[in-house]
Amino acid sequence: MRKKKVLLIGLAVALVLTLGVGTVWAGTAQPASKATAAVGYINVISDGEAAESLVMAQEIKIPGNKKDLLVDVSLETGLYTETVVRSKKAEQDIATASARIEVMVQAIPIDNDGLPTGAPIIAHPNLIVGYDNGDPVYNGGWVTFDYRMQVLSATLQGIINDIVCELGPGPDGIPGTADDVVTCVINEDTLTPEEIGLLLSTMAAHSFNFILMDLPVDTYRVEVWARVADSIELGGTELGEAEANATIGLGSVTIEVVRMIRGEVIEVVSPPLP
Repeated sequence: MRKKKVLLIGLAVALVLTLGVGTVWAGTAQPASKATAAVGYINVISDGEAAESLVMAQEIKIPGNKKDLLVDVSLETGLYTETVVRSKKAEQDIATASARIEVMVQAIPIDNDGLPTGAPIIAHPNLIVGYDNGDPVYNGGWVTFDYRMQVLSATLQGIINDIVCELGPGPDGIPGTADDVVTCVINEDTLTPEEIGLLLSTMAAHSFNFILMDLPVDTYRVEVWARVADSIELGGTELGEAEANATIGLGSVTIEVVRMIRGEVIEVVSPPLP
C-alpha cells in the first residue's frame, strides 16, 4: 500500500539554495544588519526513515560582540495517516501509522566567500535529555513541530458466507415432535474478514523561537533543517494495511540580532543525574 514518495525543496527568496553535494554560495561581503528574513514554498514529503533536509538559510553579520540571535521559524505542516484492520474468528488485528516533523536551527560562521570558518553552533533548545555513563546526552536542538501516531484495532467475527441449518430431535430425542430444534453450523473456513478503516489528514501552521546566545562578531549563515519521517506497523493477524505521510508546505524564517539583559539567565530544565 505504501506509495513511492519524492523529496523536493524549492525556495523563491533572497537566496537560491541547492541541496546536495557541491552546494555553492555566492561570495559577497555581508553588511552588518539587525534583522533578516526568508520566505518561500517548501515541498518536503516524508520517505520512510527520518531524512534531514536543509529547507531555509540566510546570512547575517553581527555588528557587535556577544550578541544574540532570535530565530523564529514558521512552517505549514501536514500529516496523513490511514489504517485499515480486517478480522474474523474473533481474532484481533492491529494497524499503526505514525508521522513526524522536527526542526533544528544552527549558525555557521563563514568568510566573504561563504565558506565555513568554524563548527556549526546549534541553537537552543539544545537540551540534555539523558546521560550515558555519566556524560550528558543532548537532543541536538531538534523540536517537534508535528507528530501523530494512529492505532486502529478490532476483534471481529467475520462475514458469514456459508451456514447450514438442520431440523432435528429436541430434548426428548424423538424426531418429528414439538420438541424438534433447528441447529445451524457455520463453516469458519469460508468466513470473510470484516473491515474497519480510519483516515486522518490535517494541515496547520506551527512556529517556534530558537535562540543563539553570546555570538562573537562575525558573519553567519543561519540554517533551518527539517527531518520528516513516517512508519507503519501491522500486528495481530496482520490482515490490515497502513500508510503515513508527513509534509511541509509554506515556510518562513525571521532572524533578529538582539542584546539580552546583561546577566540574562535562560532556565533550562534537565533530567536528574543518574
